[in-house]
Amino acid sequence: MPKLPDPSVVKKELLTLIGERLLVLPENFGTQDDLQEAGLDSMAIIQLLVLLEEKYDVSLPDAALSIENFRSAEMLTKLLQKHAVEA
Repeated sequence: MPKLPDPSVVKKELLTLIGERLLVLPENFGTQDDLQEAGLDSMAIIQLLVLLEEKYDVSLPDAALSIENFRSAEMLTKLLQKHAVEA
């Protein structure tokens, strides 16, 4: 599996990906802001999961698919880093 970019890069990439493909994010939306409050629902989480697996070549186990892990770009980055290391 390819190594993930620096976490600060991943966080920005995630917000770009989410903003371009899933949600209309406010202009000042940050990496710690709540994605569910911005409209990320269960269907969007599944779509995001597919996008993450394709973009970062990572397979996230079912146990990692908690709402909390998809709360923010910050949490998603930590999740991706953990599973990139475990692969």
